[in-house]
Amino acid sequence: MFRPGGEMSDEGDSRQVKVHVWATAKEAWTIFLGNTGTVVRLLTIPGIVFVLTFGALYALGGPVTAGPARQVDLVVFAGLILFWMSMVPAITAWHRFVVCGPDDPENPVVYRLGRREWTYIWVAFLIGVISALVTIPINLATGLLAVAVATSIGGGTIGILAVTTIIILAPTILVFGYLFARFSLALPAAAVLYPMTIFRSWTATAGNGFRIFFAYSITVLPFLVLSHVLSIIGSTGGSAPGIGWVGASVLFDALSTLMAVPVLSLTFIRIVLSRPEASKQPALTS
Repeated sequence: MFRPGGEMSDEGDSRQVKVHVWATAKEAWTIFLGNTGTVVRLLTIPGIVFVLTFGALYALGGPVTAGPARQVDLVVFAGLILFWMSMVPAITAWHRFVVCGPDDPENPVVYRLGRREWTYIWVAFLIGVISALVTIPINLATGLLAVAVATSIGGGTIGILAVTTIIILAPTILVFGYLFARFSLALPAAAVLYPMTIFRSWTATAGNGFRIFFAYSITVLPFLVLSHVLSIIGSTGGSAPGIGWVGASVLFDALSTLMAVPVLSLTFIRIVLSRPEASKQPALTS
């Protein structure tokens, strides 16, 4: 069984490991569907937080949405922060289940907020900030290009909107997704206390950036589509039912996150833990 705390060198045979997109997505779905009992158990506390948070928002939907829009945004934002904080221990435990199995005493599959979870939050924050900063100039450039294209083609509003949206979003999604994929192995590493920085993840994933991105995207696509549709419906509701739709969208976002965990964990196993030096060091303590 894997003992966290191993070291990896910056060079070596990790570059020769290739992530198989369809096989990884299929295995991720197999793990998810074959262990729904574990998933449900880990989602118990986040589920309670979700019901209480969005139940309260739904109950207050009339009075709240009757006030200033800024007040509504702040209330919903606070609810989202609370819910996603409650999701972190479930996500890290699910990583440990995939990486180490259900019975590893050093990596128990339990819901708790400790060193692993705070490290996970910090790593996720760093990945998000770096990826966002890199995509800012891309957004500016594609935005200017979209304006130029829209001006030149003219036509109906819907056609212009479709073209400009594709021009702006496609490069941003590809670049952000690629950066996330290259840094992403630091996330399962944090969940099992394996000493890996986002920069070592970048080195380890050389040649696999888009493979990881496409495996991730294919796996979570059904949930993301449903989440997006529900979010659109909710944004047009303007009342308590609108809050309900947005809450349902958040729920599908959470499921898509849990679906992504096996993809990252399986990639971590194949690229990092398959290396001989991965189990040489003693385990770190949580």
